[in-house]
Amino acid sequence: MTWFEGDDVADFPDSTCTAETEMALLVKLEGGSETWFPKSQISSYSDVLEEGNHGTLVLARWLAVDRG
Repeated sequence: MTWFEGDDVADFPDSTCTAETEMALLVKLEGGSETWFPKSQISSYSDVLEEGNHGTLVLARWLAVDRG
């Protein structure tokens, strides 16, 4: 897992990891949409790090912008 500083992160409260592969997490976001995120772009400060986790997803801002 990676650590990102300040403005380099985006956070998504009320997120749940519903599936996991070796390289990515499938996360259900607060609005109900599900999106795959590469594990390499998820901060070690995220509550959501593996399947079944629920809380605030913290990841690289560029990825959040890219995924809309």
